[in-house]
Amino acid sequence: MKIIVFTSKNCHSCHPHFLNIKKVVEERFPQVQVEEHPVEKYPEEATKFWIRSTPTAIAFEREKPVNTMIGAYPPREIEKWIIESLGLTGERK
Repeated sequence: MKIIVFTSKNCHSCHPHFLNIKKVVEERFPQVQVEEHPVEKYPEEATKFWIRSTPTAIAFEREKPVNTMIGAYPPREIEKWIIESLGLTGERK
């Protein structure tokens, strides 16, 4: 599974949220990849996935979105979201 976190330069919580997701993944879910995609650098992707606010994280399996998290959350909620996303893809937790 891959998680793409859409961020923007004017969003003060975006990069810290991305770092929280990255930390949770590194500590608990080594099979998951995480990427930060600033909407200014990836406008076509942001349009394709209807990104209307940042931060928005989308979990992908085989290049298809399986789950979305809009807004910044604490690590415990991020972990729950990743577990839910893995369940939707059929991967082991």
